[in-house]
Amino acid sequence: MKIKLVDTKWSPVGGQDYLYHYPKTPLNLKSNQKTTEVFSDTWKSLLTSESRVVPIGSDEITVVLVKGIFGNLMPGNFNSTFVLLKSLGLDVIYAKPHKASATLEKNAISYKKSIEKQISSKTKKLLFLTHSKGGLDTLWAMLKFPKLKKRTIGIAIVQCTRNGSEILEGVFTKKHSNYSHKDKTKDFIANKIITFCGYKSGCMDLTSPKINTAIKLIDKQQFNFPVISVATWSITPTSRLDSFHKRLKLIRPGFAHDGQFFIENQIWPNFEQIILGNIDHSQPTMGGKGFDDAHFYLSLLHLFFRKKNTNSIGYHDLRLI
Repeated sequence: MKIKLVDTKWSPVGGQDYLYHYPKTPLNLKSNQKTTEVFSDTWKSLLTSESRVVPIGSDEITVVLVKGIFGNLMPGNFNSTFVLLKSLGLDVIYAKPHKASATLEKNAISYKKSIEKQISSKTKKLLFLTHSKGGLDTLWAMLKFPKLKKRTIGIAIVQCTRNGSEILEGVFTKKHSNYSHKDKTKDFIANKIITFCGYKSGCMDLTSPKINTAIKLIDKQQFNFPVISVATWSITPTSRLDSFHKRLKLIRPGFAHDGQFFIENQIWPNFEQIILGNIDHSQPTMGGKGFDDAHFYLSLLHLFFRKKNTNSIGYHDLRLI
């Protein structure tokens, strides 16, 4: 079954143009230019429905999709990617968390159990495509469960922060003293709603100093498979639930962000890094505004199956697993 390509106006060109829109952003953010170019070429080469294929060897693995903290509150979150990869013949599952709102620790345990329940083979290889806090949950699971890590051949983390969320710190710690009375009232209401809905524990994992402790432990891990990080910035809000452009402009005017996290906090120095522009925080799993989310993750998936001579990092050819 062929899945039609969404009419996409977005292009992977201009990812480094954030300084034109956000001039106070740190210069020379770390990224792998070669990997970004390969992603761009892959995106373009897969644009016709006839060429929308999965990479050779990917039929031998299970692709695991991991949502962000508010993913379950967004109807259709990650659905397009799931449907497309399934239609192309891949084995695809969702890693089911304890709750999307749970802590890193609880979700790591639940992901392990969920994967073992859905996949009968204990040796079948896994490749994780994640979004936002789902990336942190997955990296934490690698830390806690060596056998799960041993089965893993790659992880894509998209818009995954390695520093405290300025938005959530405003809600729970009253960090930003320059807020107006209206902003403080909004945060008070958000605090009550998030707490009532059971999302507070997971949100607190994304605030300082708690997240800093987790990141230090994650950074100490050694990976014998590629981890690809995608950082993005955006100038246009696309979601009421997950996009806070006005608030981030108030907190740090002139600094690039994706509506949720500042871009420098999405840069992972130990991983292969891509920077892309004009992708708001919810778009990788929700699409919209001319962005094809399923095509995005299909293009990312192809990067894990590059031959040795097509990347500068020297990862082994994953088709040999």
